[in-house]
Amino acid sequence: MNHIDWTELLAQPQINLADCLVQRHVREGRGARPALLFHDSRLSYDDLQQAMARSANLLQRHGVQPGDRVLLVVPDSPAFVSSFYAILALGAVAVLANPLLPPADLVYMAQHAGACFAVMHQGIGAKAQAVGEAGVQVLQCGDGAGERGELERAAAGEPSVFPIAETAADALAYVLFSSGTTGKPKAIPRRHRDILHCTRAFGDDILAMDENDLIVAVPKLTFGYALGGSLLFAGVAGAAAVVFPLRSTAAMVAEQIERHRPSVFLATPRILAELLKSPGAEALLDSVRIATSAGEPLPPSVLQAWRARLAAPLIDGFGSTEVGHIFLSNSVGDIREDSCGRCLSEFRVKLIGDDGQPVSEGTSGRMCIAGPSVASGYLNDPERSAASFDGEWHISSDLFTCRDGAYTYVGRADDMVKKGCGEWVSPYEVEDALMKLDAVLEVAVVGSRTPAGVIGLKAFVVTTPNTPVSEALVATLIEHTRQRWPDFPHKHLDEVEFIAELPRNVAGKVQRQQLRQQSLTEFSYDC
Repeated sequence: MNHIDWTELLAQPQINLADCLVQRHVREGRGARPALLFHDSRLSYDDLQQAMARSANLLQRHGVQPGDRVLLVVPDSPAFVSSFYAILALGAVAVLANPLLPPADLVYMAQHAGACFAVMHQGIGAKAQAVGEAGVQVLQCGDGAGERGELERAAAGEPSVFPIAETAADALAYVLFSSGTTGKPKAIPRRHRDILHCTRAFGDDILAMDENDLIVAVPKLTFGYALGGSLLFAGVAGAAAVVFPLRSTAAMVAEQIERHRPSVFLATPRILAELLKSPGAEALLDSVRIATSAGEPLPPSVLQAWRARLAAPLIDGFGSTEVGHIFLSNSVGDIREDSCGRCLSEFRVKLIGDDGQPVSEGTSGRMCIAGPSVASGYLNDPERSAASFDGEWHISSDLFTCRDGAYTYVGRADDMVKKGCGEWVSPYEVEDALMKLDAVLEVAVVGSRTPAGVIGLKAFVVTTPNTPVSEALVATLIEHTRQRWPDFPHKHLDEVEFIAELPRNVAGKVQRQQLRQQSLTEFSYDC
């Protein structure tokens, strides 16, 4: 990002991302460069600026004012991007929601965030009706390319210039919701300046992005990892992002990579594992200069498989919506297996125990993060804010250990399994051991009651294509854990169940609570 003076940019008291990430490139002579690739369409920064301006003019005519909350429920497409930036250009706040969510969730998000207006895709008409019946004015759109909706038809007659609102750098820009694996999802407010700090720490320092990069991301744009790392990082650098509306299966991601030949690949462990277990991975990924993994822990076995087949570095990192993006990461010259890497510039971290005090080296503790992009609380949620924020610190439920400045993910506090005589087991450790087997495509390990009524480890396994399931395969999986940990029986599998796919939420995270039979506190121990 050689045209960014970070010191000057981050010191500005007024920042609007619509100007900084779109209009700045037009103003500085880079308007003809590609900004978005969508199917066979290519939108330049000039095109994006004009689409943003037309949409902003239209929304303003519909009564959207600075500070208003606007629900955005659109699949990844030029319509999503131009509407997102149009909302910001108005000085309003974009409330992002996944269009796959059921109507009740969308109504909850609109009401919780205080949205008065919504831009929704015309293909989810029943959901738009539900939001409209909740008192929110709805404008329906197409995809902003070949598919025209009410928004595109009306915006075509609007001016292609718009005076972008001057907003304070710490003014609210957009709202992302947590994955909601337990309870109602939390609304996390993001300020205009936040993603710039994240871009400096990860997009610049770690990924070394520049205007020649093309980015493909596995998650969708309502997930902070992709919104930041793909669309917004690209906008800061003047690079281009690939957007596509369909679910991110391994086949769909492979199609996008083959069509667009990206230089930066923002991946997840599940998709990486599937791509690497398919023939032709080397040829498919040979355009990639750097790849990242986040969203879930990267099993060392997947990193090993990548290194055996590809020269480009695969960087594992860890982030959260509360922080804005990745704050722990490996780097090109320092990639460690079974580690999320070191704390990035701009941030400070510490691990604390149940007593709230820092833990010793190598001891598991809850991750706490401070830094300029860390949220100060959840939107309209004082009770959960008080439980998760303490002054400048966000106190997460993620457990880590630290050795020599590098952090290793242990698990969520509510994912750990207590087995045997009360020994704690990280399911991720057992899952990684099983992922080394050719027969295993995906696996989730949870605590489960055995026939004897005690806590056991149960693996839910998705096998690789053309692998027959059998009692012999069950025995192989169980024996594999016994051979791996001959002196630690609490890490041995007790049961295996084969399933077609793991349950995941719309953000792609495994919903372990759907696999658990009951609370582990109701089980007894087998000493």
